[in-house]
This record gives sequence, C-alpha cells and structure tokens, in this order.
Amino acid sequence: MDDKGNLPSKEEIEQFLKIFKSYWDGSVVPRQDTRNEETLADLCITPRHRLKEVRNLCAEDYYRGPSPDHDGDPGKEWWEFGRSIEGYEIYIKIRIYKKSNNQYAGKCMSFHIADKEITYPYKKEG
Repeated sequence: MDDKGNLPSKEEIEQFLKIFKSYWDGSVVPRQDTRNEETLADLCITPRHRLKEVRNLCAEDYYRGPSPDHDGDPGKEWWEFGRSIEGYEIYIKIRIYKKSNNQYAGKCMSFHIADKEITYPYKKEG
C-alpha cells in the first residue's frame, strides 16, 4: 500500500518492476549501517546472487509502496518487497530516480534480513 492506503494492482507493480529492472545497474547504495553486507556474508551469497534475486522480483513479492522518502524530497518514492532466500525473509527496498543528466536509474537501498515480518498482499497461501 502507498502512504494513502491504496494498494497498487499487480499490473502496476509488474510495470514498475519492468521499468526498474531496465534502469538498475545491480549496485546497492551503501547505508550507514552494514545490514546489506552482513546479509550477504551471513547467507554466503554473492552480489551476483543478490542481482539475480532482485531481477527476479515479481508482484507476488510486493510488500508495500510506493511510499515517500523519509527525507521529504517530493518525487522520491520507494517500493518494498520481500523474498525468501536460504530460509530467511529478505527485505528489499527499491526506486527509480532521475539523475542530474536527466537520465533515469534504478536504486536498491536495502537488501537485508527483514527486521519484522513482511506481509504480501498478492502472495498465494501455501
């Protein structure tokens, strides 16, 4: 759901993911904490494996969003997803943004073991 309580359709999520995947270069933006790198080390997965997991995201992995960025900059919207990897629920936070040269890019801010349970509005039970 977005910050207004609206749930995007599966088609809207798939469209966002299609565009994001066309712009994303596979990098993860470093955070002040080390959860992203610790998750790779703890689960013995490589950045290449992380790339594959993010590229395989689909509407069923959707958690919430688009949500405004905490910095208050209008137009920055994050989409949040989750995936089960090596028996752990992984939290993934991504967005599309416009660079200074007016080109678009994808950004992955978070890829780490989830701090809390993730609910999946489109994931089938069982």
